[in-house]
Amino acid sequence: MSAFAALNGSSSGPGVFDDVEVVDDVPGIEEEDQEDLDEQDEQDEVLAYEQFSDEEGAPYMTQATEREVIKTKESPRTPYSQSSALPTKSKFMPDDDNLVICEDHIIVGLKVREFILINGQCKVTIQRGAVKINNIHYYVASPDKPITIISSQSQSLPTISSTQVLDRSVGIKDDVNKENSHLFTSTYKSIVKIENLYTGLENISSYHPPLKRFFHNRAIANDEVLTDYERLFKTYSFEIVLRDSFSPGLYLDKSWINSINSITEKAVSEHNSKVIMVIGNKNSGKSTFAKSLLNNMILSSNSETKVSYLELDPGQSEYSIPYSLSLTCHDKPTIGINISNDIDNNECLRHYYGFTTPQGNPEQYIRIIKALITGYNNSHKPKGYPLIINTPGWIKGLGKEILCTLSKIIEPTCMVLMSSSQDTESPDNVDILSGLTYDDLELVQGTFQTSRYSPAQIRLFNKAAYFHSRSLMCYDFQSTLSAFSPFKISYETEDSDDGFQGVNLTSIINIDEEEIDLSDLPLILEATVMGIYLIEHEQFELIKNKRKRHSSNNSIPFYLSAKDYDDLLNFSSPDFVYLGLCMVHSINVEEEYMNIYIPPHNQEKIRDLVLLQGFKMLLVRGEGEIPNPEYFDRRILSQREEEMRVLKKAKKDGKKNVKISSIPYVTFEAVSKLGGSSKPRKNVLRRGHLR
Repeated sequence: MSAFAALNGSSSGPGVFDDVEVVDDVPGIEEEDQEDLDEQDEQDEVLAYEQFSDEEGAPYMTQATEREVIKTKESPRTPYSQSSALPTKSKFMPDDDNLVICEDHIIVGLKVREFILINGQCKVTIQRGAVKINNIHYYVASPDKPITIISSQSQSLPTISSTQVLDRSVGIKDDVNKENSHLFTSTYKSIVKIENLYTGLENISSYHPPLKRFFHNRAIANDEVLTDYERLFKTYSFEIVLRDSFSPGLYLDKSWINSINSITEKAVSEHNSKVIMVIGNKNSGKSTFAKSLLNNMILSSNSETKVSYLELDPGQSEYSIPYSLSLTCHDKPTIGINISNDIDNNECLRHYYGFTTPQGNPEQYIRIIKALITGYNNSHKPKGYPLIINTPGWIKGLGKEILCTLSKIIEPTCMVLMSSSQDTESPDNVDILSGLTYDDLELVQGTFQTSRYSPAQIRLFNKAAYFHSRSLMCYDFQSTLSAFSPFKISYETEDSDDGFQGVNLTSIINIDEEEIDLSDLPLILEATVMGIYLIEHEQFELIKNKRKRHSSNNSIPFYLSAKDYDDLLNFSSPDFVYLGLCMVHSINVEEEYMNIYIPPHNQEKIRDLVLLQGFKMLLVRGEGEIPNPEYFDRRILSQREEEMRVLKKAKKDGKKNVKISSIPYVTFEAVSKLGGSSKPRKNVLRRGHLR
């Protein structure tokens, strides 16, 4: 996920936020936030992203790549511009007249040039006039068309500003009622209603405390430092940001608006399936620009023409499930973050990649993208859908070679380069564009602004949101998955019947066959995240004879080598259906079944496709790390705290022989620091090590 983009005050010119004062200190929360950041800095992924701003997956570089990085860092470069006046709070002062407070919603009257920053989850309805969201998306009053906003501090916050009605003939429906009638005066230009929206995402802090401010959560704020109006928002699923926040508001400047409108006009009006590919360095604003362009195209066509979106960043993708690459189709704008990435959509194509960077398996990465482009050309392009492609920020060394290959495969009609320089002849731009294939070039001023959450934290959230999804816009973070019974499914072995239904074979990407002792296969697969492929029966028969089995233990699952997986899996064939992800809890070798966790709707798909239609099932593992909170149920900690209170009271009362529970492999006592640090590092690989 790219960093905040195109905020006001860039080098292209001033905007309405130039008079906003930036305050560095936010009373009551700065110390806790600093502790969160300090703790996360210990993680290897953060160190890699900070040290190698241009390289994807830096800890796993080859020696040749390492030398190139050193050379790049020694070369002089033009730094990205940073806005000097970011809108870190609303330009709106609530009072008894312009703010109507109701039980489950509020109504806000906006005067000329006023705007609000929205943090949290809500539904927004324009009741009078028109507004602009993020200074580009134009919405008019329509009481029956609420706008869903899922706003997270992992990104810049949406802004809603008053604006002039451009054309009343387009069907503006002002909604005058008892609650807002006093706002229908010349004083207020726009009126918006903001309603509560609870999806369960607001409870992410109980699942993983370091994400306590990922979504609006006033319960953690100190009441003593809140104003009366700020304290009011503790009862809502959202807040209007009234003081300077760590996450600035998203407000596109004129240069971005002009570029987006120009590309949109060509793509929507000409109906010739334009392909727009967005490239640039890490944190240059690619994802924000691509999403803004997607929203603009949808709104400009009045949802008459859908827009295709190809997400090529497997590590921090917003329109794809973790470890996957996806081609999705959209007819509704996304304001804030996109969370509905695993809902049934017949026009969505996706495949399991298994890694968080293209470097994990470059050949497989390119194969999957070829298949997705073929799917677009065969299904989406004939319908006139334009295509937007968001790329990773790895544009040096091997990353540049992959980018050149992809541009030849995709052949974009418009290449959007997020750059610090608007001169096509600048050394940086010439270096990036050399070897790329495209028709037209659009240079856009890149904006560098790092997120308060690291890539590792965002990846953890994406995986947790996937597995804790219960239905559309409904999540359960009240407990870990271990609090629920897993989905029990048998796996096929040498002794299974011919008509076996269940897991037919397993595979592990990037590990040679001779590196695996099949006796250890259950241990390798347990406690991992794996991809689920369903294979049509006839196609499975072609793969069947490639399966490996243990020489003496017939209770071990069948195994397909990484080479055979690469050779036999046809990503372009409809006979291979990528269902999604599963989390392997455990494998019972004696009774030959697996305990897995999968979202509820995928359980129904397995029953339908496997039990009723005869599809065969393949589980494949890539990196497959389970989110850390799943390893430790916080109820255990709560129980321990209660036991310690009982023990303390017993000692005070002179009681002896009071026992407390003992948990295998878990200690609650403080551990001595080794080398001055008690914080472990995971998956440490030195530069010379190959993945």
